[in-house]
Amino acid sequence: MRRDIQLALSLVLGVALMGCEVLWSLGSRGQLKRDITEIFQRYSVTVSSLNCNMVGATRDAVCTMQISPPDVTKLVKGLSLKALNPASFEDEPWFTRHALQLDDNGCASQSAFRGSAVQIFYSPKLRPEVLRVGYSAFDYLHLYQVPGVPKVCVAVSYAYG
Repeated sequence: MRRDIQLALSLVLGVALMGCEVLWSLGSRGQLKRDITEIFQRYSVTVSSLNCNMVGATRDAVCTMQISPPDVTKLVKGLSLKALNPASFEDEPWFTRHALQLDDNGCASQSAFRGSAVQIFYSPKLRPEVLRVGYSAFDYLHLYQVPGVPKVCVAVSYAYG
């Protein structure tokens, strides 16, 4: 009987600890979708099949969506995103290198956004004005795209404060 109680308590504790990340993602997902949609609508970019998740219990998040290739071009231009050049990776801003190196759970972890055909665009400034939404902001935005394919992945991180 005592062993059954210990097992049950261990199970409850394990689910509770694991559940924090799940609850964080579920609780933040709606606002994240609204923030991404708001930013993209500023540039008349139409998004469909928007799917967003927080990464663990962090401020980082990943969204996949359908965007037409011409709209991706509008978005890259409107947000002043810069194409990542793997050959000059060490010359990129520290926060871009840091975020891309930590992208194990983000866009780079998805098979559709790995490989030499993938283009990565990033915000060259930390917390640029174009990434402000309401009373919040994103520190950065990285956009992963395979040219000509309408599916993209966006990695963002909410700013502190």
